[in-house]
Amino acid sequence: MILSIPKSEHRQLSEHFNSREWNCRCSVWRRSCNVTYIDTDLVEYLEIKRLEIGKPITITSGFRCTYHNRRCGGKPGSQHLVGKAADIVIVGANVLDYAEIFEDASGLGRYPTLGFLHIDIRRGWGNRVVKSRWIEL
Repeated sequence: MILSIPKSEHRQLSEHFNSREWNCRCSVWRRSCNVTYIDTDLVEYLEIKRLEIGKPITITSGFRCTYHNRRCGGKPGSQHLVGKAADIVIVGANVLDYAEIFEDASGLGRYPTLGFLHIDIRRGWGNRVVKSRWIEL
């Protein structure tokens, strides 16, 4: 289920994640960016992984409005635009050492130079799981 949460609201989504972590990181408050979209399946997935690895997961980019997505170089059809993606770092660890743990995600992007992973739960036509893998150097 996709939640629509006002950007100004603080809602606990799971034991370790809250809605503000998913807020768009726009440098300006835009009328078109006053709501954050979050897929509850993604929250649940990251909560399970956080418990599995036993280390905090920090969301560096969750939902993005189209303005911010364009400015940060995101793809036009990015899963961030619909609340189905998160860029993450694992506190106190090299995130790439943990990439294998996230192999069951629909989308997994490795960014070794920048030190983060992109995780998403994309679906294809007919709600089929669609796997996508990439690495950006």
